[in-house]
Amino acid sequence: MSNYSVSLVGPAPWGFRLQGGKDFNMPLTISSVSKLYKFYYRCSFSA
Repeated sequence: MSNYSVSLVGPAPWGFRLQGGKDFNMPLTISSVSKLYKFYYRCSFSA
């Protein structure tokens, strides 16, 4: 697992879905990214 820091500027929608977190006793992860929104174009992903 990798850790990343993300800073987003501007109003939503950013184009990603979060899953997990403190309430679920799970790491907070990005579960999906839409190619239609700014988050996809500001980040680079590798499999």
